[in-house]
Amino acid sequence: MNGFGSNVAGSGDAVMTRISGSVYPAGAGLYGNGVITLTDSTIESGLTSLEFQGIINNFDAAPFGLALSYNGGSQSLIPSLLTFTSTGTVADYYHYSWDLANIAEAIDSYAITLTLGFTQSLAFQVDQVAVPEPTTLALGAVGLCGLIVRHRRRS
Repeated sequence: MNGFGSNVAGSGDAVMTRISGSVYPAGAGLYGNGVITLTDSTIESGLTSLEFQGIINNFDAAPFGLALSYNGGSQSLIPSLLTFTSTGTVADYYHYSWDLANIAEAIDSYAITLTLGFTQSLAFQVDQVAVPEPTTLALGAVGLCGLIVRHRRRS
């Protein structure tokens, strides 16, 4: 399995690649075990967090691993689990987040490494969360003041 891009038009340019193991595309997502990465080099300015969501049905009860590195580095940042929904079926939903607000350097790429036991995995989604630039906030405030002044003149 070489790299695969998004299956939703216009949703981004992250690439998923199998690094090792027997993970392969099947009728409903990925099936098997191994290590895959999700990489992206189109990063929001002011990135403060990354969020990963997906359905991971773990058939052999081996825990799966999730780690983040950035800018081509060897970091192995472990995320916080925000939500786990056990459905009692083969559709267990996971939502993780990495807080990147205290990283001093600009992040221009990331790689999420997912280590899977024998699983069915699908519906991966990675969201970038950025804080607006100060100039964007200032322009928004000026625009809001203009609307208030205009509204008062009409009243």
